[in-house]
Amino acid sequence: MIVWMDEIDQENKLPNLTEEILREVESRLGVKLPESYIHLLQTQNGGFIEQRELSVILNGLDDTVVIDSIMGVSLQEGLVESKILLKEWGVEDERLIAFTGDGHYFLMFDYRDGVMPKIALLDTTAEKIDVLFESFNQFNEALSVIETDSFVGINEGETLLDYAQNLLYSEVTSEKTFGANIWLNSLDVLDVRELVIELLTWMDG
Repeated sequence: MIVWMDEIDQENKLPNLTEEILREVESRLGVKLPESYIHLLQTQNGGFIEQRELSVILNGLDDTVVIDSIMGVSLQEGLVESKILLKEWGVEDERLIAFTGDGHYFLMFDYRDGVMPKIALLDTTAEKIDVLFESFNQFNEALSVIETDSFVGINEGETLLDYAQNLLYSEVTSEKTFGANIWLNSLDVLDVRELVIELLTWMDG
């Protein structure tokens, strides 16, 4: 279940959603957004959520993705901006609208079968789209809490760099993602070039 982060998220959180903006964005996109999604945005208009896991198939293999944010709705950002992002990945169908993703995958509102959207997964590596859920509600209910107790704590004398690297080389996808997040949030300490090398190694593994 989606739960917004308690921390102030000024960078990703959009201004409060108004009825006028909602109707304008729906008109631009040519769709009616799901009521459950709209209800979620009435509490907070996009931004970071408490991290959740979702079991999927990526590149033909069972995998788990970590979802840490949901896009909001505004005239210039959020879902409107996601259309540009999808086109950069070769998705031209206007009936697909991404609401979260990290470049390896995107989860999308899928209006290809009608006015009530299903939830589809775009696997950017395999260039494949699969329908996962019949509704945004089903997607929301399928999310699992990440068991953070399973993460190995930083050892005495271990550097933050070593800790992040160890997590990235874990066999557990959620731990890999946790390590990447530590690195991304510590770029003043950890070199960005080393992070790119580690991520490329992970992708090629």
